[in-house]
Parts: sequence; structure tokens; C-alpha cells
Amino acid sequence: MSECMNIKLKKMHEGRIVRMEGYGDIEDVVINENLLDPKEISVSLFFRRENSSGILELTSKEVEILNKEIVSNMHLFKNVSVLKFKK
Repeated sequence: MSECMNIKLKKMHEGRIVRMEGYGDIEDVVINENLLDPKEISVSLFFRRENSSGILELTSKEVEILNKEIVSNMHLFKNVSVLKFKK
């Protein structure tokens, strides 16, 4: 895929707030289905750069919230087109 993603993280470490920033190319997107409850899915975004890498995991509720926000503000994405391919 190779699309760059910016990551900004703020966390508590030894009683103080530490801010970290990084970026990486999206290497893969994996959609995981729960066999016991097919409605429950999770989405994992794998990213990597020269000196950093990670996984961003989203629950089905987080994906729904993200989708709702993107769809309601689609008019702001003027040059974005969605391509769908059949396998």
C-alpha cells in the first residue's frame, strides 16, 4: 500500500507526560472477524518506517464512529475517490 501515516502519542511516564511523534508507511490492513460473534470485527493497521513500527488496532465500534465522521464530512475531501475491486 505505502501511504504515510502520522502518529502522535501522549502518555504518562514516571509521573510526567511524554509526547512522541512519528510517521510510517501503512504496510498492511487486516480485518479480523470473531468466529463466535461475526458482528464483532477489529481492524489492524500495520505501519513501518526506518526506526519505528507499530500496529493500530480499532474495534468495530471505533470503526463505526470513524466511518460516520468521515461520511458526514466527505465534502471536505474534494480530491478523494474510492475504488472498489472485485476479487
